[in-house]
Amino acid sequence: MVESKSFRRIGFLYAVICFLGSSNGAVYFFKQLVNNEELDPSGYNGNVVIHAAGMVMFLLSAMFSVFVKIGIEEVEPAYINIQRVCMLLRNLVLMIVWTCGSVSLKIEQISDPDFPQDKVRDLNLNTALLVMISIIVGLEMWIIEGIQRYVDDRHHQERRLEQLRRRFVRDVSLISS
Repeated sequence: MVESKSFRRIGFLYAVICFLGSSNGAVYFFKQLVNNEELDPSGYNGNVVIHAAGMVMFLLSAMFSVFVKIGIEEVEPAYINIQRVCMLLRNLVLMIVWTCGSVSLKIEQISDPDFPQDKVRDLNLNTALLVMISIIVGLEMWIIEGIQRYVDDRHHQERRLEQLRRRFVRDVSLISS
């Protein structure tokens, strides 16, 4: 079992990794959105919606990873909760994208007897990404829970110290008067 004090360092490392990974994801989805030339004339294109949603979620995730660092430094438990919600939404979007990709490729594989080998690789990659994101979600939840515990402990310590300071100042003022 890891002590809650250890999660200060783990939290800073998590915030940096999350920021870099989310920034990279936002750039990837932005490039996919810009390079998408197959626009549907009716105005709706599922890929555009998925890429735009992915880009927005990764931008929010990058922004909220900074909240983890601020939450640890300023001992604000609410900032950690914000990151937890954003992390779950980000991973949900990724799971939806990869599940849709896997299902569509599997349907295509079943219906097409001459299914190309490169698409089999894509199907395997999507499946591997789904397994990987499931493991990463569990790890991230454990890390965020530890950070939350650390910040809550520090918050309670600081409140207790403030109460003791007020009591001390009050007692000193009573003695001196």
